[in-house]
Amino acid sequence: MVTTVDEAVAAAAMLHCAVAVKVQSPEALHKREVGGVALGLVGEAAVRAAYDTVLDSVRAVVDPDSIHGVLVQEMMAPGFEMMVGRLVDDQFGPLIAVGRGGSNVELIGDVVYDLAPVDAAGALAMLRRLACWPLLEREQSSIDALAQLVAHVSRMELPIEGELTELDLNPVMVYPQAGGVAVVDAKAIVTQ
Repeated sequence: MVTTVDEAVAAAAMLHCAVAVKVQSPEALHKREVGGVALGLVGEAAVRAAYDTVLDSVRAVVDPDSIHGVLVQEMMAPGFEMMVGRLVDDQFGPLIAVGRGGSNVELIGDVVYDLAPVDAAGALAMLRRLACWPLLEREQSSIDALAQLVAHVSRMELPIEGELTELDLNPVMVYPQAGGVAVVDAKAIVTQ
């Protein structure tokens, strides 16, 4: 997390790889929709330009005082995009969700829910209910690692003030065989 363009350049240099730059603001929960994300940046000039562009785009649509800074992170290799979520429903209590992820998660609609917590076997049963299950299986994806992540998120407690009412990990890249999983972006909603 950085608050100046020079810090962004230094952070990118420390990572020694292509980076993503993402604005951090509670008023910009859907960063991509407000121009708050720049991907695949290599070199100082690209990071400097992206830092200014991202902040200018977001300042145009949210209160500038709500911007906490910019996250500079390693650009992850493409993988099978999934999402893992946790929410608190008024009637059912804590729920865990898993499904096909990416920027079109709402359009795809391939998501299943269960009561939280679940163990790895319960998470695997959830994955088998998805329409995309045959693709995950055919690609010899890191299904066990994804099931472990779902189980962990379903029972996790965070040291925060207030109640975690929603946690959305999207996308979660699922890699072939023993490549594991990588959480690329996360959104948390906390009520006081």
